Amino acid sequence: MYNYSYMVSIFFIFIIIMHTQEVQRKNMRFAIKAKIRKIKEEKNEMNDIVEKLMNKEVVIKSLVDTSIGTITKIEDNWVTLLVGKNKKEMVINTDYVVSVTPYGCRKNKKNKDKI
Repeated sequence: MYNYSYMVSIFFIFIIIMHTQEVQRKNMRFAIKAKIRKIKEEKNEMNDIVEKLMNKEVVIKSLVDTSIGTITKIEDNWVTLLVGKNKKEMVINTDYVVSVTPYGCRKNKKNKDKI
């Protein structure tokens, strides 16, 4: 005859392992959704910062390069700059903007005039 107590104990261990894995998956999904929410909020913050500096000369640092120009308009996540002496239009996506600083700000070690 078989001893069913071993089979039952192995079955319960298997159920416990499966349950802990499912809890970890739920926690991971929750963490990913929270991170996506945070990224979307940061995008809105960057648009607000850019709107405050409308019609001012600024330095915009993005993932690709740095641009110096005057902000002329903002639509959705796109900023239009007038760049250089010829005042050429340049369009930048705010999803990739790292920082926006008014041009000519003092930069001290104690307090930076960074927005």
